[in-house]
Amino acid sequence: MTNDTSDIQFDESQLSYGMLPTEIEGVYIVSTYPGDFDPLSVGDGELVGHGFPPALEAARKGVGPVRNRIIIPDMEVQVGVTHNVRKLERVTDTDYLSNNWAGSVVRGNFVGAQGEWFIPTVSKPGEPQGSEGGWNSSSWVGLDGVFGSNDVLQTGIEQRVDAAGNATYIPWYEWYAPPQPGSPGYIYQVNITTFSVRPGQEMSAIVAYDKTHTHGFIQLYNVWGTGLDNLFTIVLDPPPGASFNGDCAEWIMEAPDGGEPISSLPRFTPVTFTSAYADDRNDIRTYAGTDATFNISGFNTTLTAVSSDRPGDVTISYIGP
Repeated sequence: MTNDTSDIQFDESQLSYGMLPTEIEGVYIVSTYPGDFDPLSVGDGELVGHGFPPALEAARKGVGPVRNRIIIPDMEVQVGVTHNVRKLERVTDTDYLSNNWAGSVVRGNFVGAQGEWFIPTVSKPGEPQGSEGGWNSSSWVGLDGVFGSNDVLQTGIEQRVDAAGNATYIPWYEWYAPPQPGSPGYIYQVNITTFSVRPGQEMSAIVAYDKTHTHGFIQLYNVWGTGLDNLFTIVLDPPPGASFNGDCAEWIMEAPDGGEPISSLPRFTPVTFTSAYADDRNDIRTYAGTDATFNISGFNTTLTAVSSDRPGDVTISYIGP
């Protein structure tokens, strides 16, 4: 941990353009932007108000004119598709096996997490298909989900291979909480259909709880040279029953829907999360790779291996058949 100043806490009062409701109840987006909007031309403190990642406010990298790189997301709820951890087994105090999560999990009292990674290439593995057909995986950044919490706020990329070996890739988000009457559609995976991605593209994700602890906040975008592309920003009402604690943050490669027998993990090129950290309410930063390691156990073998060369960088590799 270091005493770095936090740049991923979210204060919805900073959203000067306001929040617009969407076709999914409880989901809001930041308003649209002028086509020639240039983030370098606005004053200090204004980037977040325009819906940009808070990290850009601090870094002021040469992002250049954004023009039409911001998208208004079209969203499709995938009823029943979830990303919560299943069948977790503690091997040591910091090593765990699960049916579906592989990656780094850090424990604390967090309000935000972020990470960057390249979308992996997926292909047929040696293990059989899941009962849903084909092989399925997701790479994502999240808050909560284990170590006391019953919910998980997350966003990332689905990487799927069908029975014929054809691969598809699609962005998504979710705020999972145990289903109950009145649960919103986004307790399941919500696909972003206006955001086209492919393997090898670098992604950046931010998930956060607002400072008043009344909403969740998600941003996902391509890292495009020194700038960004296909940015979307959404704000979510917390689903009923969510613990909403910030007990942990995670950087994960996953077999969705609990893993086998429903979904089977495809073979994938290594996934490395970089600039991966979580911030707490006191602006104390914890880096990925400094706490618990999760690996996926399936088909009577361990399918993944997780390594970290330095705090903030975590690599997940496929080692299955």
